Amino acid sequence: MAGVKGAAEEAEMLKAHGFWFATSANGDEYYVGTLNRLVWLYADGTWASDPRPPRAGMSLEEYLKETDDLAQV
Repeated sequence: MAGVKGAAEEAEMLKAHGFWFATSANGDEYYVGTLNRLVWLYADGTWASDPRPPRAGMSLEEYLKETDDLAQV
């Protein structure tokens, strides 16, 4: 499943946590953050990241808050 830009609220939240939007050569859309963190938003409202969230079931907001601590090291 290819990533999408996501809702404006999601894009703003990612931007506030230091992510920027990118599109691959094959049209996949995703967000790139510090320490090579990647986040994909999907049309069905789900999301994925690399590295994976530290705990299963985390919301995107929880993931961003928790991984911000890692990015400041």
